[in-house]
Amino acid sequence: MVLKENLSGRDKAEALKRELSAMEEERHEMEADWDTAQHFVSSVILRFNADEDDTGKAYEVPKRVTSDPANFLETLISGICGYSVNENILWFKLGLQDKKLENRYGVKDWEEEGEGSLYAEFNRSNFYAQIPLFVENAILYGHGVMLIDENIEDTKIRFSTMSAREIYLDTNEYDEVDTVFRKFSMKAEDAVSYFGYEKMSGEVKALWDNKEDRNKKITILHGVYRNKSSKGKAAQRDGFTYSSVFVDLRHDHIIKESGYDTFPYAVFIWKKISGKKYGIGPALMAVNDIKLLFMAEESRTEIAQMSAHPPLMVPDRLKGTEELLPGGRYYYKEGLPIKSIEVGSNYPITLEVTKEYIERVKSWFHVDFFLMLQRQSRQMTATEVLELQGEKAAVLSVMINNLNSALQKIVHRSVDILFRQRRMPPLPRALQESETGLKVDFIGVLAQAQKKAHQTAGIMQGIQIIGAMAQMARGIPQASGAFDFVNFQEFLKRGLESVGLSQKIIREDDEVEEERRARAEAQAAMEEKQAAVLQQEMVTQNYDKLNEPVKKGSPMAALAEMGGGV
Repeated sequence: MVLKENLSGRDKAEALKRELSAMEEERHEMEADWDTAQHFVSSVILRFNADEDDTGKAYEVPKRVTSDPANFLETLISGICGYSVNENILWFKLGLQDKKLENRYGVKDWEEEGEGSLYAEFNRSNFYAQIPLFVENAILYGHGVMLIDENIEDTKIRFSTMSAREIYLDTNEYDEVDTVFRKFSMKAEDAVSYFGYEKMSGEVKALWDNKEDRNKKITILHGVYRNKSSKGKAAQRDGFTYSSVFVDLRHDHIIKESGYDTFPYAVFIWKKISGKKYGIGPALMAVNDIKLLFMAEESRTEIAQMSAHPPLMVPDRLKGTEELLPGGRYYYKEGLPIKSIEVGSNYPITLEVTKEYIERVKSWFHVDFFLMLQRQSRQMTATEVLELQGEKAAVLSVMINNLNSALQKIVHRSVDILFRQRRMPPLPRALQESETGLKVDFIGVLAQAQKKAHQTAGIMQGIQIIGAMAQMARGIPQASGAFDFVNFQEFLKRGLESVGLSQKIIREDDEVEEERRARAEAQAAMEEKQAAVLQQEMVTQNYDKLNEPVKKGSPMAALAEMGGGV
């Protein structure tokens, strides 16, 4: 989005309202689909069209014939969080865009210390509580949005997953989200407490002044967008790359203006839709199969009820005694029986159909992938497990890449805040004047399953080839020269790094070279000493022969002649 430059006050508020109106219109096209998906899957149904100022509920609890899709949703959330970003695992490592700098002294140690600072901050904050909500929104609506901000009072980083009901997105020319509008409601009392009495409009101040009106709600827009010139080019305003504006929408009043150096939101798009600002998630992709499952469940339930309480043919004379109880006795004259009506229902067939639809829905939520190790009917080798994980992870490659992209923004934003608060370790000398960017490598189980299918698999295949060549070299001496093509030192380093081994275990190149130099010098000194000892032994053994005359034609006679002796 591009706002006219030098707007302020009411003009800026009205301009932001127009931008919001356009974003609302575009999002409205998706809301019906989101509503359908959450009715079938979500534990809570958001009311996208609810008035922000009303006092009614913004959500409702769904009523369903089966909870299977909701259970599959929880399995997918738990699987992604458990295998990708979890407080009990190491799920990322820091690196540099310029790989050459990583061989400089102290750089890898700094990276590992920085990782420790980040892990500590994630553990002390609400990060791990917010991540499941972040992932859930992406599954349900196709996008999850998280605000990464700092709490100045206690120097904590604050992570907040935004409700899909409140969020509107816009993208730049590269189809990247660079604008997030949040439309939400607050009680007048809370707004005054958060922003301050002097910041509020006259109307809100009046609500505060009258204690009985303090619980009345006002609608607020928080717009965060990249600053651009009138020609659409990136620009800075008031020293910030991104503007942050809070607007009282009802009264067209700017409450607060500030900004950010870096984009404060991380957006996880499950699967991008071409030409759209929003994505699509498994819940929406599975809707048709879920509808069929619900129909099958309703039929199965009806058949079960019909079997338990079949309709009856009752003689006219028993009219008025409709209540028939299990185990009850009803007397009639011979020839006037009460008979149940055969409805021709087939319960087993309906059960098979239901199972088929359940399997279809499970595949949309990738349940088998996250439970596959528990479901193996036989023991598998590590290589077989690796190959199976790689195959399954390939199916999720788009999602994994998009998730990692969002997590990378979270880590980068957190690093920026920690640097500003001086809670990151000081940069080593090699990086103080460098302009290289920070790189984040993800080493969680899900990311590793994808990497191992490509990177580690290549290393393992390389080991097999080298092993085969070693076997050949035993019988064919010429084959040993083939090993000259392999840089074993680099091969070993890449293999250790690919499995996430700590940098404290992998030694620096300078340290290795220094130790090799010292070892070579020690070896040379040892060989020189051994040579001196051997020479001394030879002199001692031949001491008694030194005074004997030199025989003609002997090697000693030849040496004497060469030296000019007699």
